[in-house]
Amino acid sequence: MSVVAILSDIHANLPALEAVLGDADRLGCEKIWSLGDQVGYGGSPNKCLDLLRERDAVCVMGNHDAAVVNLEDVRWFNSNARAAVEWTRLNLTGENLEYLVGLPDSRVVHGHHLLVHGAPDNRSRYLLPGVDLFNEACLLEASGVAEMCFYGHTHLPMVSNQEKTWQGSAGMVDLSADGPYFINPGSVGQPRDNNPNAAWLLLDTVTRRIEFHRVAYDIERAESLIHAAGLPGRLAERLGCGQ
Repeated sequence: MSVVAILSDIHANLPALEAVLGDADRLGCEKIWSLGDQVGYGGSPNKCLDLLRERDAVCVMGNHDAAVVNLEDVRWFNSNARAAVEWTRLNLTGENLEYLVGLPDSRVVHGHHLLVHGAPDNRSRYLLPGVDLFNEACLLEASGVAEMCFYGHTHLPMVSNQEKTWQGSAGMVDLSADGPYFINPGSVGQPRDNNPNAAWLLLDTVTRRIEFHRVAYDIERAESLIHAAGLPGRLAERLGCGQ
């Protein structure tokens, strides 16, 4: 295996996930890594989890995943997010609830790549542009990973090291500068960088090449699935503006 599709923050958006998986297949990706928040916000949690399980995706637990299985306090969620968590909890199959419960907070893949949802030590803590990454780099070294940390949670595609941050617009990013690197693929199901297209990342584990990708998907269908589930309308409205 060398070419991997890295996804995050799918948020039960089935049309977006289907479009991203189609794009990843077209580009020859052999494996799927998902960085958490597989569910929450969207109207198709079971079908999204079924797809990931069918593809034998390597997944970690996000804060919305944790909240659905009562491992995260929903009092810290806004009202729309809380409503989605409660609806998802009631509507997931027993098999998919069990699957979420079993997800780890982090995984080390091939000894070089740390997969987390938020910060390396806390799935709910945001890694944002301009933060001091020295402590985060120390956490990577303590975990035995010194090269790349892949994370989500912010819904913003980007690459950072201790010197610089690169916004992850579509295209390849040069990783020749000193690492470790902190790499966010952006969100599949609810982008928040003013671009409504689903975001994902291609990684070549041999050459260390990464490429950011955006793919258009059927937003109207995603909106209709949210409305049909009786979820808050704002969760549908934001999809079209990428916010």
